[in-house]
Amino acid sequence: MDVYGFAAYLMESVPEVEGAHIGILAHNSYRTMVCLFGIMLGGGIAVPMNPDDTWDNIQEKIIFADADRLLADESAYEMFDLNKYEDMLLDMNGSSQNKSLSPDHECSGTDDPCFMIFTSGVTGKNKCALLSRKNIFAPMQAFIKAAEEECGALSVPIVREMVMQPFYHVSGIATVMNGNLMGFTLNLCNSLKNIYRDLKVMESDYSLVMPVVLEDFYKKIKRGQVEKLCGLRALYCGGASVDSDMFQAFADVGISVAQAYGMTEIFGGGTTNTSGRADKIQSVGVPGIGCKLKIEDGEICLKSDAVMLGYYKDEEATAEAIRDGWLHTGDLGYLDEDGFLYLTGRKKNLIILSNGENVSAEELEGELLKNPDIRETVVREKNDRICAEIYCDDDRRETIRNYISEANRGKPFWKRITEVEFREKPFERTGTGKIVRSV
Repeated sequence: MDVYGFAAYLMESVPEVEGAHIGILAHNSYRTMVCLFGIMLGGGIAVPMNPDDTWDNIQEKIIFADADRLLADESAYEMFDLNKYEDMLLDMNGSSQNKSLSPDHECSGTDDPCFMIFTSGVTGKNKCALLSRKNIFAPMQAFIKAAEEECGALSVPIVREMVMQPFYHVSGIATVMNGNLMGFTLNLCNSLKNIYRDLKVMESDYSLVMPVVLEDFYKKIKRGQVEKLCGLRALYCGGASVDSDMFQAFADVGISVAQAYGMTEIFGGGTTNTSGRADKIQSVGVPGIGCKLKIEDGEICLKSDAVMLGYYKDEEATAEAIRDGWLHTGDLGYLDEDGFLYLTGRKKNLIILSNGENVSAEELEGELLKNPDIRETVVREKNDRICAEIYCDDDRRETIRNYISEANRGKPFWKRITEVEFREKPFERTGTGKIVRSV
């Protein structure tokens, strides 16, 4: 009923709420969830933004999204000068005293936009995906099926799910929608910095995690600190292929790991791998219900009712991404004889050398990260050579140089890392933990 109450408040406070762009600057919380779905029910378009971003970037997004109104939680009021937006501000705790919505109240048309979500911006440039009600509900059947398969062996009356994904990211919104439909208990983590604190306070069975979080869990397991995961028994990882050694480490401590592949532009829909097959351990799975997949010139293309309406204010990028109903993802991959998808990298990150050879930056980065001394790395082309930029402890630099020299011996000359640059500080990351690559 809180969602109905907030939707009524919006309809009372914003006379022309239908189609209004309503920005949300807030961390994960029950109230943020109420606001997101209340906006959708009231006919507005929710524009969630990263509350941990810089104030300059946030203001750019408010302007770019043509926000009509703005919602902000207490931390945003403490961190930022919101006075200049005083005429736009709404109360996140608002609930109409004079207007009520019938439980039979329905949203406007299914093809009307209800979310504007900024993409991760791993090259430092964000786009804003416009998603309709049809888009966000289209993959739900596939999400429910995957969650049932992954959580079926937990044998608990009600699955307790830790929601780590932020609500300004499509995976966070999709996770709470799916969790509500499944009847899960949702434990909301309000920041990636508080994961271990929140796991301790809110014991959980299951979670959808980002690759950077899975890697950190893996390090805890390797250090004999599995108790830090506080009873987690099933994980879903989206966004990158999981190494077989990592799978085995989790299995050894009784935690199952499944994989998924999706993106903002298709509301997280795509493929899932809950097969449990050892011979498919490197695969991100098969297309979900209602989703079609093809490989075109090495690029992964997806088609379903979940494909976004387009990029806001960017017709050129929209036309490039969506052709004949197919979403051209920009990701590279291949299908095996059983129709399982394998990721090989990003099209934009493919290094093309003057000799015509193509090298996957992600493949080389994955090899480098097997060395525990390498904390972070980005591989790129520099002066027609392959360069690895690395962040590590200062006293491990020479050891890493020797490691790379030895690894180069088994590679063709054009695939060898011939230049190494060491960083003094970690790479900048997006709100979902992806490294921001220089353009």
